[in-house]
This record gives sequence, C-alpha cells and structure tokens, in this order.
Amino acid sequence: MGGDLAWWIVPAVLGAACAPAVDRLGRWALTTGTVAPLPGADPLGRAPHAGATPSPVSRWSTWAATSTAACVVACALAGVSVTLAVAERLPWAALPAWWALALIGVAITRTDLDRHRIPDVLVALLLASGGAGLLAAAWLGGTMASYARAWAAAGACLGAFLALALVSPSGLGMGDVKLMGALGLYLGYIGWGTLLLGIVLGLALAGLAGSVAAVTLSLRGSGRDGPESPPSARRRAVTALRTPIPLGPFLVTGAIAAMLVPAAI
Repeated sequence: MGGDLAWWIVPAVLGAACAPAVDRLGRWALTTGTVAPLPGADPLGRAPHAGATPSPVSRWSTWAATSTAACVVACALAGVSVTLAVAERLPWAALPAWWALALIGVAITRTDLDRHRIPDVLVALLLASGGAGLLAAAWLGGTMASYARAWAAAGACLGAFLALALVSPSGLGMGDVKLMGALGLYLGYIGWGTLLLGIVLGLALAGLAGSVAAVTLSLRGSGRDGPESPPSARRRAVTALRTPIPLGPFLVTGAIAAMLVPAAI
C-alpha cells in the first residue's frame, strides 16, 4: 500500500514544489515578443472596460491563470499523470522529457488563459526539451525508430494544423499550430494511435468547454431588462458561439490524457 501511495505522493510533491518556477516562467514568457491587443472584450468574456461585471467563465479563467493555488494543483496533477503514464508505457529514461511537457504545459495553459497567447519561447522550450529528452531515451533504450517517428509526427501535426489555420484563421491561431507540432513530437514517440487519440481528446475537450462557455455567455444578462425578444436571443446565442476560447490548455490536457490510455489505437 505504501509503495502504491508513493507513485502519487512523490510526483505530486515534486510538481507542487516546481509551481513557483512554472509561474515565473509563464510571467516571463508573456514579456517576450510582440503582442497585438485584442479588440473589444477578451475571448473569455472578461469585461473590456472598468466597472463591468465579469462572467462566471471569466472569473474561473482568471483564477486558473493567475492563482498560485491553481498553479500548485495543476503542476501536482500533471506530475502525477506523466509519472504514472511513463511507468506503464515507456522506459524511465523518457521521464524527464515528459516532466518537461507537464510543467511547460502548465505554463502554456496559464498564459493562454490569461492573455489568449502561447509565447513562442515556451513552445521552443517544449520542443527542445522533447527533442533532447526523447533522443536520450531512444538512444539508451535502442528505440531510435520511435524517435524518427516522433519527428515525423511533429511535422505531420504542424502541417495539418497549419492548413486548418489557413482555412479558418479565426478558430485556430499560429500559437496553437506551433504547440500542436511540439505535442506531436511527444505523442508520436509513443505511436500514431496515441497521437490521433491526443488530438481527438484535445479538440473534444475544447469543443465541450466552448459549448459550456457559449451557454454561460449567452445566458449572461438575459432578462435583466425585461423579456428578451427572439431575434435578440438568437443574436446573443450566435455571438456566444462565435466567441473563441483558448485552445492550448485543451491540447496539452488531451496529450497527457492520451498517454494515460494504456492501449491507444
């Protein structure tokens, strides 16, 4: 029993201990590069002017993006998840690379929730950590074919998501495209089935979250000034459905969740 608990407690404690550094990394990353201000209200429904009441979606996203407690919990959960997954599916030499994904993924999640932005420096760090860490694991384990597949998967993801972004630029940003390329490296190292599962899970989670956010935002304020006319209600619903949400947190979550599935396609 004690041995089983150790698989949860040790990585949880280590992840929580890394939270301050992850928080600083995310804050620093947001100071790099150039940022174009978002027009009007931000993508999570936060008020564009002082005095406006934030939506429940906004309050939750703000807490997740800026709270120290949220960072500690996220790092602990991510650390436990990747440790258990590596124990089941990969040699231990791959653990450092996946811990890098867990911690940098939390930083990406916070920046995307906070500013709807995935800094290039975080994606580059994620890609470099995966490239070096998985190379070491492949070399030590004699699985260089897996490493070659990982880079093929990264290229395939980058190309596929770039094509989607060109077709629908309002629904997919270049930060999401580059992030998916980096995540493809990790998932492709395990296998094509895990890669596909990670993409499907990430997009499904984003779709679910988007639907919940759309319903919340469409209902917000309805009825405050008396009964709402059907055309007005329809306009509110359409506007809510078109409101973009940060995709990065869900892509990262989907990637880690896919690895936890022991028998992906």
